[in-house]
Amino acid sequence: MNETLTLYCSSCLLGKRCLYHGWLANFALPTLRDLMRRGVVLVDACPEMLGGLPCPRRAAYVFDGVVWQSRGQKGRKNVTPEFCLGAQKALEILEAAHPAAALLLKDSPSCDPTFGIFGRQVARLIPVVACKRGLEWEAELRKVLHLLPPQRNLFQ
Repeated sequence: MNETLTLYCSSCLLGKRCLYHGWLANFALPTLRDLMRRGVVLVDACPEMLGGLPCPRRAAYVFDGVVWQSRGQKGRKNVTPEFCLGAQKALEILEAAHPAAALLLKDSPSCDPTFGIFGRQVARLIPVVACKRGLEWEAELRKVLHLLPPQRNLFQ
C-alpha cells in the first residue's frame, strides 16, 4: 500500500514571495524539497494574500482578536476583514486537500497556531508544526511524521 502523504504548508515556507516585507522565507525549503523528493505532496496557500493584501505590506499584529496594521504616525488600521476572508479561502484549500498535518509560520498574525486568525482554526482540525528559523520546528515535524501512516519516517 503506497498511499500519498499530503501536508499543508504556509506559502512563504515554500519560498513564495508573500511575507509582509516582501522578502523570501526560504529557511524551510531544504527540508520541504527533501519531503517532495520522497513523494510527499505539499499544498500551500497564503491567507493574507488570499484576503487581498498586497506584498509588500505593513506589518500586522493581533490584539484581542483584532488584526491591526501599523500606519506609522497615522495610527493603525483594522485589517481583520481581510485576514478573515483569507483564512476562509485558505481553509477551503486545506479542507479540499485533506492533509495529514500542517506546517505553519510561527509568529504570523495569520498562520501562528496559537493566535493567528487562520492558524488557530487549522490547529483544531489537524496536527500543526509551527515553523520559524532554527531547527526546533524540524524536530517537531519529525515527531508528527512518525505518527502518520503510511510512511513512518521520511527523514531516514
